[in-house]
Amino acid sequence: MLCGHCLIEANETSVHHLYLALSQQGPLSPVDWYTLCSATVKDGNSFLTRALEKLGQNLKKHPDQWRQLLNEVQSRLQSKQYVLSELGCAISWLQQYASETDILPVKLQLQLLSSNIALTNHQGQIDKERVLACLELANQVHDEAPQLACEALLRVSSSLTNNFQFDAKAAVNHINKWLDEPVTVAGLLNYGKLQSTKGQLLAFQGKSQKAIPYFEQALLYFSRLSDPIQVKRECRQTDVYRLIAMMEVTKADFSVKQVPPSLFRDLMRHWDGKTEDKISAQMAQSLNADRFDHHLWVRALTYFPTELSKARQSYLDQSNKWYEGDSHPWPLISAYRAWMLYDAGDIIASRDHLRLAIHTCGNAPHGKIFLWMAEVLRILATALTIDFEEGNSNIANRKNLQNLIPHAPHEALLNFERAATGYHMTHSQIISHLNACLPFNFH
Repeated sequence: MLCGHCLIEANETSVHHLYLALSQQGPLSPVDWYTLCSATVKDGNSFLTRALEKLGQNLKKHPDQWRQLLNEVQSRLQSKQYVLSELGCAISWLQQYASETDILPVKLQLQLLSSNIALTNHQGQIDKERVLACLELANQVHDEAPQLACEALLRVSSSLTNNFQFDAKAAVNHINKWLDEPVTVAGLLNYGKLQSTKGQLLAFQGKSQKAIPYFEQALLYFSRLSDPIQVKRECRQTDVYRLIAMMEVTKADFSVKQVPPSLFRDLMRHWDGKTEDKISAQMAQSLNADRFDHHLWVRALTYFPTELSKARQSYLDQSNKWYEGDSHPWPLISAYRAWMLYDAGDIIASRDHLRLAIHTCGNAPHGKIFLWMAEVLRILATALTIDFEEGNSNIANRKNLQNLIPHAPHEALLNFERAATGYHMTHSQIISHLNACLPFNFH
C-alpha cells in the first residue's frame, strides 16, 4: 500500500519504521526521522507530511524523543552531512513540535537558534536580532557548556562574513576573548576553528599578512586531533585559506615578478608533492568533493599565468573532462576557466563559461551574496572585453543591492565598472579590483 510512486524516493525501511511508530504510538529513531524529513523535501508527499505531523503530536508521550532528534540535526551539522533544504525541513519540524508546556533549557534554545543561523548562513541571509540573541545565550552558557557556546559563536561569525561584516565588533570581541582562554575550555577542535576564523576575518579586511599566522596556528591545533580523518579534513580546508592569503600578499606587492619559492613549494605540498601537470590532470577531472581544492588551483593558474604556464595549458588541454557544479565555489571555477580560455584565444568557450558562472550565481540557492558576485563577474566580462548579451546587469537598479547588502563594497564595484569601461586593464589591475569587490576567498 505504501509502495506507490509517491514514496519512491523514501527509504523503505524508514517508511516501515514510521508505520510502526504511528500504529503503536512509539518512538522513531533519529536517523529514520531525518530520512523521512528529507523525503518530504524530495517528494513533496502529502502522506509523509501528515505522518510526520502525527509523529510530532505523539512527542507528548515521549518527551525525551525531541532531544534525540535535535542531537541528530546537531550531529549532521558538525559533520557537514546534510542537504540544505532537508536540514531546513528538520529544523522547522523541531521548532513546530518543541514542548509548549516546558521552558526549553538555555542550552537547547542555543542549539536550536545556532542551527537556524547555520541554515540561513548557507542561504546567504542574516537576521541581526537572531545573531544578538545567539550571542547572549552563548554568554549565559559559557561556563556550563563552553564548547556549545563556542560553536554558536563560530556560526555567528560565519553569518556575519556572508553579510560583508568582517569587522563586526560583537563577534570580533567574543573571538578575542575565547582565544585568551585556555585551549581546554573551547576544546582543541573549536580552538583551531577560532584561530582560523580570526585569520579569515583579517584576510577579508585585506590584512592577509596578519592572517597567515592564525591559519598556521589553526593547522597546528588541528594536527593534534585524535581522528586522522578529521585532521585531514580540517587541515586541508585551512591550508586552502592559508594559500589564498599567501597569494594575496604576493599580488599586493607589485615588485614581485614571480611566484615566491615558499608559495610555490607550499602549493605543491598541498597536493602531496605532485608535479604541476599531475595536479592539473587531477583537478581537470575532479568532481564536487574536491571543489575547494579545484578553486584554489584554477585561482593559482589565473593569478600566475607566466610562472604556471605549462600547468595552465595542461589544464586547458583537458577541458573535455571538466565537471560543472552549481554550488559554491563552482561559479568562481567557471569564471577562472573563462579567463584562462580568453587568454588562450578561445573567445567562444570563454564567453560560454563566463555566462555559466553568472547564470549559476543568479540561480544558486545561496542568497544575496551570489547576486553580488554575479554583478562583479559581469564587470569582469567587460574588463576582459568579452561581449555577450548578459554582460549588462540583470538588476535594474543597483540600489537594490545596496539595500540587500549595505555593507558590501559598493564604491569598489563602481570603481571597477569605471575602470573596465574606460581603458584596457592589465592582469594585475583586474585582480586588484576583484580583490576589492570580492575579498579573500570570495573570488
